[in-house]
Amino acid sequence: MMILASLAMSALLGKPDISQIVHKEFHRSLDDGNTIGLSVGICLHGHTYQYNFGTLILNKKTSATGRTPYPIASITKTFTGLLLAQAVLEKKVKLDDDVRKYLPGDYANLQFDREPIRLWELLNHTSALPQNLPLSFEPDRDSTADYAAGARREQSLFDGYCRQDFFADLKKVTLDRKPGTKFSYSNAGAQLMGLILEKVYGKSYLVLVKDRITEPLGMTRTGVLQRDSALVPRAHCRTEDFLPAIPRELAAAGSLQASCQDMLRYLKWNLAESSAAVRLAHRKAGTTQWSANDTFYVGLNWQVFSNKGQRFIFQDGNLPGFSSYIAFCPEERLGIVLLSNRRMSKDHPHLSVFAARVLQAIDSRLVVYE
Repeated sequence: MMILASLAMSALLGKPDISQIVHKEFHRSLDDGNTIGLSVGICLHGHTYQYNFGTLILNKKTSATGRTPYPIASITKTFTGLLLAQAVLEKKVKLDDDVRKYLPGDYANLQFDREPIRLWELLNHTSALPQNLPLSFEPDRDSTADYAAGARREQSLFDGYCRQDFFADLKKVTLDRKPGTKFSYSNAGAQLMGLILEKVYGKSYLVLVKDRITEPLGMTRTGVLQRDSALVPRAHCRTEDFLPAIPRELAAAGSLQASCQDMLRYLKWNLAESSAAVRLAHRKAGTTQWSANDTFYVGLNWQVFSNKGQRFIFQDGNLPGFSSYIAFCPEERLGIVLLSNRRMSKDHPHLSVFAARVLQAIDSRLVVYE
């Protein structure tokens, strides 16, 4: 009766019942026994809404809340893109600078037919760099794998892998195509961008994130993933709870954690586009031809669909057992952030499907993408 009354009142007022929409979609697509915890944040016309489902750890009583810090994986790269945008606006770097301008020593290998890698190519994934460094690193992606044991192995590797090792491995890379011409996802590119920003500012990546993004926005629960914290949710593999491995010294590609409460602040900032750095990060980076009519492009690690006067701007993050997703349309002043930990399983809907259905239920005018 209460839901029906709420729906009736919302209909009379012409406003969507966001709580009912989110709960209905959760039970439709994600309440499959594999979702352990899920935090949902919605921003509509400057107003924010938070919803939380499940627990931090499988079969435990500690509930997820808006303050629960989840690993956000590759959404970290959007923070890196915003730092680069700030550096450009402060005239510390140029987007088309040769990356070798900021590297220690000679890197004659970082070119193809005399065309060097430029800064913008590190963050729209067209640099032609490999997906990961060291080249021998191959993360487990088989759904039947023992992810907990794999995470321990990977963390042991990351703990012994420093920036000097990264630069040494970078010298071994051979480009097989002209940079800027083809999309090929690269964590190494974002990590290199983080190291370049550290050199430009003379501060660590994590200090830059804090000083320039999280502290000004009041994001008090955002920082490098705290693997020893009981507040951080755990994923589940077979019979064991675990956290993903993260490279702390090369954090710019995927090592941050954030709460839903914090990510709503980040979402509002990006939705408003009142910051010149935010606007620059949302624009098409460089000269890459993505489609015949530019309906899709990549900014400074933001992926963007443009159609009918709307931009659908998004980025996801995935680590074994953890998924995150942020998407928004500045023109309709609507956005969503999703953070989750899961029991490892072969088949489950991606968070982008959940997000698309929720956003379109809130505003049917929105052109969404899954």
